Amino acid sequence: MAGAIHTTHDVETTRAVRFVTFSDTASASFEVRTLALFGEVARRAALRPLDLEPFAGVAHVETTTDAFRERGGAAALALPEGTTRTTYTTVGLRAFATVELPLPTTAYAAIGWRHAFGDTTPATRPTIGGQGFGTAGAPIARDAAVLGAGFEAALGGGAAIAVDYTATLDDRAAEHGPSARLRVAFREARRGTGARTFVRAALRRRAPGSRTRPSRRAGRRTAAGARPRRSRPARRARPCGSPGRTPRRSCG
Repeated sequence: MAGAIHTTHDVETTRAVRFVTFSDTASASFEVRTLALFGEVARRAALRPLDLEPFAGVAHVETTTDAFRERGGAAALALPEGTTRTTYTTVGLRAFATVELPLPTTAYAAIGWRHAFGDTTPATRPTIGGQGFGTAGAPIARDAAVLGAGFEAALGGGAAIAVDYTATLDDRAAEHGPSARLRVAFREARRGTGARTFVRAALRRRAPGSRTRPSRRAGRRTAAGARPRRSRPARRARPCGSPGRTPRRSCG
């Protein structure tokens, strides 16, 4: 499994500066772009009553912040454009089991180890009044344990509901993330009952020479499949000189 994600964020900030006899408010608007590339390999082994799946994954995240200047008084900052690049590798094991409930349910648990390298401490160098200084954000742990657990219940008709819990633990911080989601899968209808079949039948009815829609001028068919012809009554001979006879000189 592999994929890529690109997002753009429009950020607006406002901060108030207050100390002693000084007071100021600064605001800014800028754009942040994030690019994420990821991939994973895994292989599931069916071991009753559990299915075990060892996995290994890699992800690269690149975040770029545009340069901007705050609007305000003497406390307004100017920041240059900055980019952080961080790569993560993860190895671990997942376990799956089918649980007997009123709805078909699959439960899972996962444990792994994540290693981060690259720009693990975001930093920038803003300026104020022409003077620059350095700032740093919260560092990303280079090594952390990743945990996960949850279940997915099938609702029928290609729909399922899932509840998940994930956690990232290191020696300085812990991050927890519960979530719930609804998944709906759209499958192609059976042959002869889907929308595609309906459209084909409608086009076939409009096609010239189609047999699905008989012509209004078609009459009854005989048992052999032939349409009977209407016979015209024979004309009666008229004597010479009678009205309607043409002309008189044609008579003998």
